[in-house]
Amino acid sequence: MKKQTRKPTKAIKKVSKKLAKQVARAGSELERRIRVLEDIEAISKLKARYCNYVDGGWDRPTHDYDGVASIFTEDGVWEAIPTIRAETREGIREYFRKAQDIPLAFHRITNPIIEVDGDRATGNWHVLVALTHPNGKAVWIGGIYNDEFVRTPEGWKFKKLSFTFAFNVPYEKGWGPGEYYLKKAAEQGPAAGDGSGPSAESQAQ
Repeated sequence: MKKQTRKPTKAIKKVSKKLAKQVARAGSELERRIRVLEDIEAISKLKARYCNYVDGGWDRPTHDYDGVASIFTEDGVWEAIPTIRAETREGIREYFRKAQDIPLAFHRITNPIIEVDGDRATGNWHVLVALTHPNGKAVWIGGIYNDEFVRTPEGWKFKKLSFTFAFNVPYEKGWGPGEYYLKKAAEQGPAAGDGSGPSAESQAQ
């Protein structure tokens, strides 16, 4: 005897369609979240690659200008606020070619904040640099990177790398108090060191 199969009711069909849509939405959201995580990882590696290209002096020359240029867009910008700016990939290559007379550079970046919005992204990092000038003078350089990135057919690239100084001081002197507190102390005058609060001198100890 042939077994009869029960046809799904309208209610079951409706529930099935609703469930299928929910599964599809969940799948799309999961794919989106995974892609964002992959983008953040790719941008982190791009930033690390930049540091590897500019660092050197112990086993290779500093400032691999071809390497640095390769990770920028054709219309990319590199700047150290407020004094230095290089524009376009070729301009950036030329700037870093001239920087090869720096005999040692070592970047340490931390505190990453990377925000991805489709095919664009921003990144913020703290950086501490041990650097030796061509005249042999060793310095500490600290500051903040605020970068812009775009997705290209070759992967993520720098659209703009922007560095702002927090300090730039001789190695033997150290960084001392920040400019903000030095300015505050200057505005307040001698009374700033009368014991009512921390003076610029005590902050430097």
